[in-house]
Amino acid sequence: MQSKIDDIVEPAVIALGCDYVGSEWLSDGQGHLLRVYVDSEGGVTVDTCADLSRQIGAVLEVEDIIKQAYRLEVSSPGLNRPLFRLDHYSSVVGKTIKCRLRVPQSGRRNFKGTLIAVDGETLSLKVDGSEWQVHINDIEKANLVFDF
Repeated sequence: MQSKIDDIVEPAVIALGCDYVGSEWLSDGQGHLLRVYVDSEGGVTVDTCADLSRQIGAVLEVEDIIKQAYRLEVSSPGLNRPLFRLDHYSSVVGKTIKCRLRVPQSGRRNFKGTLIAVDGETLSLKVDGSEWQVHINDIEKANLVFDF
């Protein structure tokens, strides 16, 4: 379902002059949440998020791919920017990232370290003095760790 959401939401975001960063489908104690991350060269305002929310909500209603009740949240990616696509990772080589794998690798599921390279779809991370290779498809969630 995630790729269908991306296919529908991305053109709606671009049509309103913003960049589509990605989205997350989450379940919490209050039900389901679709969080859409957008960016813009000049930044994203609350008014921009409200306009996008109305547009995205209308498009999703017409397409009718989400069958259960959900809340829609449109947000800027913030300082701890989520990483969804290969180009996101390539743009932060040399910086600290945090990622959680779908399945543990050598008994470890959570990694926080320096992204030292992106080779094809494999990331090289320096974590606690050791180098780890992680395939992008094995990542459940990842984000940039902003250093002040």
